Amino acid sequence: MTSEPQLITVLLGLIGGLIGGLFSHTLTARRDRAKHVRSLKTTYFIDAFRRLANASNRPSPLDPRYKLDIESAISDIMLLGSKEQIKVAKEFSEEIGEKGSACLNDLLRQLCNDLRKELGEKIIDENFVWLRMERSPVDTDKKDTST
Repeated sequence: MTSEPQLITVLLGLIGGLIGGLFSHTLTARRDRAKHVRSLKTTYFIDAFRRLANASNRPSPLDPRYKLDIESAISDIMLLGSKEQIKVAKEFSEEIGEKGSACLNDLLRQLCNDLRKELGEKIIDENFVWLRMERSPVDTDKKDTST
């Protein structure tokens, strides 16, 4: 028959193994969740950046689809953004509400630099240049299939 000290040693080994396994599992789950959240936020912010950039520097009155893009991007930033991103998005939204128009440069720069930092790229401090190609009447008659 097994002696009492040997039984205690085996039980302590099992308990220690269980505790170690649970601890390791918890840390792995937290790391995986943080990685997933970072990936999700990065995807949302890249999409928000694209929608805002696409809507910026367009002639007035702004096409309704660009208005929807701006609203959607601002909503994503308000939901998942950092404190600074939310602050800049709020300032932009308030200016739109007061004046009917606002400049997106500060918000786009904030998103761009935060995304670049998250992706391990250097932050840039230069003004954006937006390419806006004039559409011909034939182009405007065609349905936009890019969205």
